[in-house]
Amino acid sequence: MANITNKPMAYITVNKGRKKIKQDKHVYLENGTEFEIELHNPTQTTVLAKISINNTLISYSGIVLRPGERVYLERYLDNPNKFKFETYNVNGNTEEVKKAIEKNGLVKVEFYNEDLTPSNPIVLSSGTYTGPTWQTTTNPTWTLGDFTYITNTLRTPINAMYSSTSDASLSFGSLSTTSTSYSANASRGIVGASASAAPTPKLRSKSVETGRVEQGSHSSQSFQTVSKKFHYFTTNVVEYQIKPTSQMYVDAKDLKKVGQYCTKCGRKGKPADNFCSGCGNRF
Repeated sequence: MANITNKPMAYITVNKGRKKIKQDKHVYLENGTEFEIELHNPTQTTVLAKISINNTLISYSGIVLRPGERVYLERYLDNPNKFKFETYNVNGNTEEVKKAIEKNGLVKVEFYNEDLTPSNPIVLSSGTYTGPTWQTTTNPTWTLGDFTYITNTLRTPINAMYSSTSDASLSFGSLSTTSTSYSANASRGIVGASASAAPTPKLRSKSVETGRVEQGSHSSQSFQTVSKKFHYFTTNVVEYQIKPTSQMYVDAKDLKKVGQYCTKCGRKGKPADNFCSGCGNRF
């Protein structure tokens, strides 16, 4: 039976194929891989998806999905560059460096339900009625094909004018980053006038590969506008962390799926085998 959820969901995909998610919510990609964020709304309510990458919100806008809609978002919202995972090496000996890279590759999607509450009129002292006005941000709102994303507001509802754009004539420079690894030497001395200083031990550098989501090649995905309002509280939050394949571990259940080799006679077993068919050795 298919896995049915009543919450909007997000996944990491490459060429629209979902990547395996480990139990610790880690997803592993090769250096230089461009990927998409699959967004799906199986509910009967229109939802807004706001996206954070490397622990930073990529835009004050977000993707709007109507009931049953699915989209593969391949680019940043405020510039036409694809999502790209890039790796680099750091010195993993220090807690300072570990703290600095702990949010690398973090992808978080927050979903908000549409607010369908009608606006109540305001009674003025003169006895006339008027609807409330709302202050909005200056950010534009766009639609991705049949799927839309929209600006947030400084107050409860979102009230945006329709507009359109084309990125066909826009060009963007490439983004390059450099990283520096640091190493430290510890030293100790012996107290006493006649004592000689102990030699300074050398701390061997432990290189650790980490990775961040950066800007990739140009994307042809384009957006249109929408005018809707959404609740401030989330209806679901999905979070993954993309890591280099060099850090990937293998689950025992994965080994069983691909088959095993007997450590005693070398015969290959079937995925469901618990014992070697040649010598009876237990896998």
